[in-house]
Amino acid sequence: MSDTRNHENVWGSIPENERYAWSNALIDNPPTILNFLGRMANRTQRYSHGTVSLDSWVKVARHFHDLGLSASDWLLLKDALAPIEPDPWGDCSPEERRAWSAATLEYRPHFTGATITALVERQVRRTGINICEPWISFALEFRAEDFTPEEFLLLNSLVWAFANEVPGVNGSELVPSEVDLEGGRRFQLRAAEWRSWLLRYRGGADPAALMAAIVAPTYDFARFGDPRLRMTPPPVPKYVPES
Repeated sequence: MSDTRNHENVWGSIPENERYAWSNALIDNPPTILNFLGRMANRTQRYSHGTVSLDSWVKVARHFHDLGLSASDWLLLKDALAPIEPDPWGDCSPEERRAWSAATLEYRPHFTGATITALVERQVRRTGINICEPWISFALEFRAEDFTPEEFLLLNSLVWAFANEVPGVNGSELVPSEVDLEGGRRFQLRAAEWRSWLLRYRGGADPAALMAAIVAPTYDFARFGDPRLRMTPPPVPKYVPES
């Protein structure tokens, strides 16, 4: 009886049917390396209850279950997920985490595949905070250069609109791009290279004209004209976590 109670305490609020799925996922992808005694104890619990009960393993299941992931979601995302410890968001406040999660969902890091992207978007809409390492690192890179989420959105909206309108900009070192599986072109800016834009924008410069001037060496004014006069940022969508 005591063993059963301890087993229930380890799994907490995860429903019984999901425990089986999580156990299978953890056995196929061990979160920690076990010695002989650990493997035997884990196997005994699996035969007795149908699930594992090793604290360090179930901790992984409970952590990601509480963040809205199923075992199958975890299997698909596990290579992109940030570690549980230390806190991947560092000293960011909950409000900052939500704002940066929404911002980097709109302008994402490098293409990680349609399935992972869809799962990340669903998880962020559900909980408000991203838990995938590429997205978090991208956000923290811009935060380290003193960008706010709003300034990140403004800069990216301007660059994306500009690069899609002006031939030749795609090849710029300031606007690195890649092609996704659907043939669309994606851009991932490097925060440190846009620090001067941020400072001058905060000093009162027009953000669109300033951005165009910074990337001007990548296009031919004589051939394509000066697009700086017609640059307007597209509306930024607001992401609201699912209730």
